Amino acid sequence: MAIDRRTFLALAGMTTLAPWLRAEGRQRLWLGTAHGLDDHYYLAALNADGALRYRTELPGRAHGFAVDSEQRRAWVFARRPGDWAGLFDPADGRLQQQLAPQPERIFVGHGCWQGDLCWMPLGHAQSSRVHLGVWSASQNAWIDDLELPGTGAHQIVAHPHGGAALAVGGLGNGVRQGDTSFKSALILLDAQGRVRAELPSPGPGFSVRHLDVDADWVYVGLQYYGPGRTDLPLVYRVSWQQPSWQPLVAEPWHWLQMNNYIASVVAYPGGVTVSSPKGHHLLHWRGDAPVVAEPMRDIAMLAQADGELWAANGLGTWQTQATADGAEHAHGQLDLAWDNHGDVAWV
Repeated sequence: MAIDRRTFLALAGMTTLAPWLRAEGRQRLWLGTAHGLDDHYYLAALNADGALRYRTELPGRAHGFAVDSEQRRAWVFARRPGDWAGLFDPADGRLQQQLAPQPERIFVGHGCWQGDLCWMPLGHAQSSRVHLGVWSASQNAWIDDLELPGTGAHQIVAHPHGGAALAVGGLGNGVRQGDTSFKSALILLDAQGRVRAELPSPGPGFSVRHLDVDADWVYVGLQYYGPGRTDLPLVYRVSWQQPSWQPLVAEPWHWLQMNNYIASVVAYPGGVTVSSPKGHHLLHWRGDAPVVAEPMRDIAMLAQADGELWAANGLGTWQTQATADGAEHAHGQLDLAWDNHGDVAWV
């Protein structure tokens, strides 16, 4: 490859999954966050057959997850500017503790595990400068606060062999549509959280926001804040070893259809899928086949595992399909407006 929640009420391959997530005999759960008809916010999980396993009320609107790759635990993060994160057991959804950010910091909705440590991107509460908070599970405490380049940290995704990719959106509180003056970048971190590469965004007005990874590549979804609608690429891949922007191949009308906005990015063996709740479409790149555009209203939430892709939208609809060819496996409807990012766990 060359690479409405708004109506209703916005490539991690298998090589990245740790042994407990691949264990035979365990049940796969799709994890998501949602807005209920009662105007409360929830953590929710579906069993492999689509049945609702649990929904746990949250302190407020959430955004994304950090699912531990070695033990049965996960964090769910408040949406930016977030003042809480909740640690829970994916098997039953029970919140075990609630964490506040470090002083003068905010959560930005994402995190990733590095063994005993959870790396949590943070923003300075006033300036939105990028910080990386390091929380130790064994000490049950914050143990470090690393200042990193840029403004507006967002998604972080762990590399299978250590280190991580971090999206730095460049978006402080003052950025508005039509602005092209902000500075955004993709940052690659080593296993100690040090910057080993910083790649400025592909062009003015493009914000690096959402990511997925495999052993060789980072897959990057952009959002465009310049004037009008862009027909330039919004999805790229970047080599871990020799970082440079490689756009995934699509026609200009595909990018126009995504309406300046890529939400979730999921990579899997042989392909990549992205979502746009503002464009009401998914884009699928599968093997050497041309990109496929699939309509789905208010679609943001995606996750993948075992050759299956899960998509859930702000109207309560969910569906699963084969990552290889897009064949539908199942679909359903719940009284939950699925919101932001999904994940997967095995219990």
